[in-house]
Amino acid sequence: MGLLWSEQTWPTIRACARAGWGVILPLGSMEQHGYHLPVDTDAANVYEVAARLAGAVDKLLVLPALWTGFSSDNRDYPGTVTLRFDTWSRLVVDACVSIARGGFRHVVLLNGHGGQHALTQAVAARLLDEHGLRALAVTWFRYIADAMREICATVAGGIDHAGEFETSVVAYLRPHLAAQGELAEHRYAAPLPSMPKATPAAFIPHLRQTMSPSGVVGAPSQADAAKGKAIVEAAVERLRVIVEEFLALDVDAGGEPAPPAAAPP
Repeated sequence: MGLLWSEQTWPTIRACARAGWGVILPLGSMEQHGYHLPVDTDAANVYEVAARLAGAVDKLLVLPALWTGFSSDNRDYPGTVTLRFDTWSRLVVDACVSIARGGFRHVVLLNGHGGQHALTQAVAARLLDEHGLRALAVTWFRYIADAMREICATVAGGIDHAGEFETSVVAYLRPHLAAQGELAEHRYAAPLPSMPKATPAAFIPHLRQTMSPSGVVGAPSQADAAKGKAIVEAAVERLRVIVEEFLALDVDAGGEPAPPAAAPP
């Protein structure tokens, strides 16, 4: 079973590093989520997923979530606090370099904000290029896209922001914060006729208010806590496998799986 970094003493953290533990850095955002969800939705959700993952994976330390990120598309809504990409990138890189200085070699960048998916991958590449640190970059809800389509009908092929998916997760994790106002509904509108669905293969940046005056993209009225529970559990189980595989990599020897420990005599 893993541990929460913030609750440990520095000798405990040193001992974890010497024992080959891995570290998860949850990456969140502080941005509008419609009339009904709190602005810390991404940061809170990704931290809860990371904390549950620590309960499923041995030798794993979970840092507090970075509460702000790169959210320029939501910048004009009050409540959004966004950094410039270079500022955010340097923040994440510096945090990871500090983690590595403490003796850790396996860092997982667990992203919880859709607008940071590609940027998180770019930061992981920067860590290897500039510091020789191989990090695992994964956006937790994109990693379970197939399960998401089975659980939430309205997210299939489109973008969900404060819609069925996110509202379901908040209803499960923090039900007292899931319905603070009107459940406005605005569906995804493709920027080009040949892009009928959201796809990672083609991208045009936009400001959220051009797509949705409420800030919602999706159907929050279709959300419920049972769906949120299924989403979180699917995420933890799927992430458990990839994180355990990553922790088994000998990252200092070209990324080949580490040999099994010798059996005791």
